[in-house]
Amino acid sequence: MPPRLNPFESKGRWFKGSLHCHTTNSDGILPPVDVARAYAENGYDFVVFTDHGKVTSLAEDNGGVLPVGGEELSVGRSKAGESYHVIAIGIEGELRAEGGDGPESVQEVVDDIADSGGLAFIAHPYWSGLVPEDMVCVKGYLGIEVFNTGCEAEVGKGFSIVHWDQVLSLGRMVKGVAVDDAHRYLYPPYDAFGGWVWVRADELEWGCVAKAIGKGLFYSSMGPKITLVELGKTLRVKCSGAKQVSMISHNGSGMVFDYPTVKSIVERRKRGEKDDGAISSVDFEYVDGGMEAEITLRNGRKLRGMSSNEGIIEAECDLGFFNRYVRIEVVDKENRKAWTNPLPLGAE
Repeated sequence: MPPRLNPFESKGRWFKGSLHCHTTNSDGILPPVDVARAYAENGYDFVVFTDHGKVTSLAEDNGGVLPVGGEELSVGRSKAGESYHVIAIGIEGELRAEGGDGPESVQEVVDDIADSGGLAFIAHPYWSGLVPEDMVCVKGYLGIEVFNTGCEAEVGKGFSIVHWDQVLSLGRMVKGVAVDDAHRYLYPPYDAFGGWVWVRADELEWGCVAKAIGKGLFYSSMGPKITLVELGKTLRVKCSGAKQVSMISHNGSGMVFDYPTVKSIVERRKRGEKDDGAISSVDFEYVDGGMEAEITLRNGRKLRGMSSNEGIIEAECDLGFFNRYVRIEVVDKENRKAWTNPLPLGAE
């Protein structure tokens, strides 16, 4: 069982970063300094330039964010006959995607990224037509893009969450990142500022940030904030107002806190209406414009949720709902999502 590293229990500060964007050094419309400034103006702390076939560099005093070199490489062939796109972050020199069309060429690139001191991610699996077998046969990459703003804006294939869960269920505890893959920035369909990572690190210095990313000390978001994930005798989550908080686990395990559903359960209990017998008791209290509810199921397992006018702000449940690992997914009223990385169960 891998060690459990929880960014919400780690010391440091939160830094907002973009892990996938393009400049005029490849097929982006903005030069590097303008890309950096655009991200700085939108509250980012660091940006990784991932041009095709070129590592873009920028002086640290330019643009207002910490600039980081990276590269996007097209390599190999998937089971569908399409290229993998591999993102290298934190490298200084270009890498060459050489070799044949099989997964071994992808493995060589991932190995080269590691040898260069960088971190590797598999880009937009849904857009690329990848299947779980394409990803589990490659070792040593840190994670996959679970949301890609550009792929969603262009062709509606930005979410690779199912791909992620399938790989996790096959035993590979890879991380998930939300990215932009920005090219246009200023022109519709807009492909910038839609997906990012919040990294928990001691300081805004790339070595420190890279170390935190490599350990999985980050979460990804399109907008919602997650402020606490506490895994002890129960799993407790705090977040910005959400319409749904999902605690997703191995295969059919997990639990969903849905704001309308919890509200309906409470209202039915108040009216004395019957349910399907799965619920043993419901206790609730209205507090400061919101509500706190505790639901006990017939099997004795408990759920507790707290809401405000903005939606669910806290959710807690017994660990018996989960198997092997658990990850958190928060959805706000605008259907924007945030994701934690999977936390193994039974590890300290």
